[in-house]
Amino acid sequence: MKAFARFVTVVLALVALGVGFAGATVALDVTQPANAKEPATIQFEVKDGDTATSIAQRLQDEGLIRNALVFRLWARYKKLDSGIEQGVYLLSPSMSMDKIIAQLLEMLKRLQRN
Repeated sequence: MKAFARFVTVVLALVALGVGFAGATVALDVTQPANAKEPATIQFEVKDGDTATSIAQRLQDEGLIRNALVFRLWARYKKLDSGIEQGVYLLSPSMSMDKIIAQLLEMLKRLQRN
């Protein structure tokens, strides 16, 4: 019985360690820019019919974000995943993922006010 309790303790410790590591990784991806040393602005176009998945992948491919999956999850949490408006956005690799999402949300808010 002691061996089983020890096994369960080790498994739970490993799970806790994994969850902590994943949480730290997500927090860094959301709060840290993809490239803080690159202040140049890029025109990023969201086209009609683009999904959060395709936008996230293009943002990652263009070096604006570190992780497309984390972007999609964070966008869903911020209620952006179903409301990304088409248009041209000025984004930079020196912007955090959270700032990029805020920029995308700003366009949505402006359209809702008009």
